[in-house]
Amino acid sequence: MTAEVHISSLVVYCANQAISQTKQAILKRPNSQIFGENEHGKLVVVLEADTPGVLCEEIERIQSLPHVHQAVLVYHQITPNDDSLDQLLSHSVGDL
Repeated sequence: MTAEVHISSLVVYCANQAISQTKQAILKRPNSQIFGENEHGKLVVVLEADTPGVLCEEIERIQSLPHVHQAVLVYHQITPNDDSLDQLLSHSVGDL
């Protein structure tokens, strides 16, 4: 298990006639969610990964989907993994 979790949100622009198809392709990927969309082909996607490299690979996969015009990163957060945070706190308290 990794010590951190990377969470990013993207705005994905796709062809209007391929919104459903694009959403299905994105949701097939692990740790991918869609939080919004409009009829003009704009999707709000949230991705979660253990490393920045995996996150970049997922963004590239989305960008290479048929009918996707653009995928733009709008937010990236790095948070401690809950288990690693618990371990850190238990060691810190034990060291006092």
